[in-house]
Amino acid sequence: MPFSLTGLSEFDLCFIVISIASGATVLAHVNDSGFWLVSRFLEIDTKTMFKTWTVQETLIGLVGFGLSVIGSILL
Repeated sequence: MPFSLTGLSEFDLCFIVISIASGATVLAHVNDSGFWLVSRFLEIDTKTMFKTWTVQETLIGLVGFGLSVIGSILL
């Protein structure tokens, strides 16, 4: 569907995509391949890695969502 039919600008569509991607990273689980890659590379036990990985991924998601909200308001 062309942009003109949706009433959304290209920036609006970019911010929607960023918001969706940010929401997908919040509260990542042990099924995430990055979780195992980093934990094995840094030799961190699963319990500690789960705590730090969850906080890190949640912060990434919240910051990304916050930036997309601010960007959508400004643009």
